[in-house]
Amino acid sequence: RARLPLAALVALLAFGAIGAGVSSPARGATPILTLKGRGFGHGVGLSQWAARYQAADGAAFDTIVKSFYPGVSLATSPAVEVRVIVGLDEDAETVLRFPDGGQVVAQAPQQPPGFPVAVAAGDAVRIRFDGRYQVTQTDAGNGGVGDGPAVASASALRASAVTDGTVEVAERGRRYRGSIDAVASGGTLRLVNQVAMPDYLAGLAEMPADWPSAALQAQAVVSRTYAMRAMQASKEICDYALCQVYVGVDAENPGQLAAVATTTDIVMSSGGKLVAGAVFSPDAGGFEAAASDGLGVSDARYPYLRAHEYKTPNPLPWTTELALHDTAARLGYPGVLRTVQVSRTGPSGRALTVHLDGELGGRDIDGREFAVRLGLRSTLFSVQAGSASTDPPPPAPPAVDSVTQVLPDDGAALAAAAAAADPEPSRTSRAERTLDADAGLRALVASDRGSGHDDLASEPAAWLALCLIAAVTALAMAQLGLVEGVLDASLADRRRHPVLGGLWPERTPIEAGIAARLEARAQRRLERDREIAATQVIPVRPEPRTSAHAPIDRTWSPLFSSSDRKRSDRSPAKR
Repeated sequence: RARLPLAALVALLAFGAIGAGVSSPARGATPILTLKGRGFGHGVGLSQWAARYQAADGAAFDTIVKSFYPGVSLATSPAVEVRVIVGLDEDAETVLRFPDGGQVVAQAPQQPPGFPVAVAAGDAVRIRFDGRYQVTQTDAGNGGVGDGPAVASASALRASAVTDGTVEVAERGRRYRGSIDAVASGGTLRLVNQVAMPDYLAGLAEMPADWPSAALQAQAVVSRTYAMRAMQASKEICDYALCQVYVGVDAENPGQLAAVATTTDIVMSSGGKLVAGAVFSPDAGGFEAAASDGLGVSDARYPYLRAHEYKTPNPLPWTTELALHDTAARLGYPGVLRTVQVSRTGPSGRALTVHLDGELGGRDIDGREFAVRLGLRSTLFSVQAGSASTDPPPPAPPAVDSVTQVLPDDGAALAAAAAAADPEPSRTSRAERTLDADAGLRALVASDRGSGHDDLASEPAAWLALCLIAAVTALAMAQLGLVEGVLDASLADRRRHPVLGGLWPERTPIEAGIAARLEARAQRRLERDREIAATQVIPVRPEPRTSAHAPIDRTWSPLFSSSDRKRSDRSPAKR
């Protein structure tokens, strides 16, 4: 018999091993995809969770901002009012409540008969458009049944509360500062909140209220820049995650109000203009995306949106398993889908193109569209083929705002987003939504709750408990003779303490006992040292030479240009 050459034998064995590794699923098994990824959102610009970690480590807000938008500068710019779509009613009818009282006026040179409509505190009005704007006063407590005569206007309406009051959109249960415009468009009644910039920023639900102040300040600067740039490109902005999550008065909290005041009028600028790419996401998974692979736009247009790695204690890893037949149905692939692979990636490694192959041939799909249709958390993922004995759960519902955000200089996209209703009305901040989706992150936050200075400072009971424990422990150790040095002096003889010396002129009995034991021990140590010195020669070491160092320059480097300094000196952001 001919002997098989050794090389051929090795090749056959290797081929057999490779074949075993890619063997088709066993009969009856379900072909599946396993997608492993990191991050949450598009990953471009400010990473909210990374900002939190940086702030907890002591970074200032300007440092945080510039780390995610390299090359931008911070300047001041006069605030503008923001117009936000807060309601779209296809029935052309809505109810507005006035907790503090207010009025409804027609936006016309002269008020029609019956206008302005005065509304008492706690009452409401029903607004309906049937070719004319009909206003009926209702009682806020009787389910919206009209009990007053209707007045009509051919012009759009504006509802405003008394000074420092609010207007509530009853259907959404949200209260807003400023005014609410009711404008009919194509059979739909649009409600537009016109609000001052500080009130708009205070009403954003982008970060949790208990996050470190520097993180909230960084978000305020980025959100202010986004809103101002959006008002230049479009006259209105949406109130959900395709733009910025705005819920009104319910989002206001002391931390956010302080962050807005501290950064008054501060914006990001590039080339002397407002930054056009002031986008952000919950988390970039430890690797910032460039504009091209995160949002599908030219990198040359947004040079400060660069792909770069950054340190994070939690890159938000995630894993999703999908049956191939569910994947095909969700992606619109007809026939049997056999393979899915990422065929092209961007500078940060995010999927730009995903290739589908099956019985009807190959097709390419945009990476962001792939993620949206399958409800994925980000486009920073890899794909592995496998099998399972049972079908995995079906894909999550599509979420267009999960991996994208409208750029604030894209007027057409802003208008389209404003014309669509909020798909998931929520009071939960964008960053907090990651907690709902990631148990590991919830555990991490729970474990480090109270570890940051801001968190601990907000818990006076925790400080009191820690101080009490420390005092009792120190007292017990001193009484047992286990504590020496400064603590001994402060406990045993506070009359000689440099700060507390005059507060306790007499020793307590416990202190007197501790002092006696310490003095006796010191005397014994002195006698022992003298005995050792009598029998040994202890060399005398020369005093170390003091090295000369250049003085440390602790002067503050100005954040703004000289032309902006006069304004910034009057701003609460002055440092």
